[in-house]
Amino acid sequence: MKLVSILTAAAMLLCLAACAKNEPLGNITSDTAAATDAASEAGTDYTSEKSPTDVTAEVTAAPPSQESGDGLTPVYDDSAVVEAYLSNDVTELDEKQSAIYEAAVGALSEFYSDSMTDEEAVIAAHDWIVTHITYDENMLLAIPRQSEDTENPYGALIKHQAICMGYTTTFQLFMDMLGINSKVVHGSAEDEEHAWNLVELGGNWYHVDTTWDDFVPDEDGRQPFHMYCLVTDNVMKTNHVWDAENFPKADSLDRVYYKTHGLYAQSSDDAEEMLYKAYFNGEDYAEIMYDRTLDRYGNVSLEGVSFRFASQYWLNDFDDYIVVIYWMQ
Repeated sequence: MKLVSILTAAAMLLCLAACAKNEPLGNITSDTAAATDAASEAGTDYTSEKSPTDVTAEVTAAPPSQESGDGLTPVYDDSAVVEAYLSNDVTELDEKQSAIYEAAVGALSEFYSDSMTDEEAVIAAHDWIVTHITYDENMLLAIPRQSEDTENPYGALIKHQAICMGYTTTFQLFMDMLGINSKVVHGSAEDEEHAWNLVELGGNWYHVDTTWDDFVPDEDGRQPFHMYCLVTDNVMKTNHVWDAENFPKADSLDRVYYKTHGLYAQSSDDAEEMLYKAYFNGEDYAEIMYDRTLDRYGNVSLEGVSFRFASQYWLNDFDDYIVVIYWMQ
């Protein structure tokens, strides 16, 4: 299979300085010294307490959160488009709003059906955004410059490029069209401006960060990941900052994607079975959530069956649990 692109040392350091989050990608290997040397040659220090045992110079990172301009990026007002959708009357929309409306209605027809629960609709909207939108590549340059409209649904839905506010307001638009209670959270991540959503399901609130689930470098056809889909305040506080007093509390673990989709490993046998299924189903990646009581980094799965079926891994260490993404062989 095609593995994640190898960044050059200079580009990697730039990306890390601007946008790295969670843990670096590592090869599943017993040669710890060689892996550490590879990282050292790239000028990267992966010897911190949270780093996995085995690492290489290959890195997968979140898009940078920094938006352009002075002050905070404005939040797109979707009320005209939502009203047009609910009333089935588009006569009051201007040209750009009409384009957003048509694209949003087309997207809903692809991922949504009336038989869905609100939870299913939230996950479907998340997955559609992550698989159809890419991060504005101009923001990844040595001197970042934001492309036009990438902070709103026009850039996301028409040009298929966005910065975090574009991802967030597109998700918000979908939720408003579907009548699912959702809010835009305007805060920061890695000390830079960032935005994401809070969504209400069954009386509880959950965070959804589509930008951070669409980490760079992106690849055509890559399956969606769910590290920041329906998660708690504790998970977000690992690397996000916001004025929590002005937003609903999100403290329920009952809808964490991995728990509701059979990807929660409470034993080494669980993890091995999940990797086995992913391999024989021809999946390029496997996501597994580990109970923290198993092992600090879930290393029960980095040997044995995973050595045969997975070539690389990416650790995401949260307070409540650990998520490991595996690149299947």
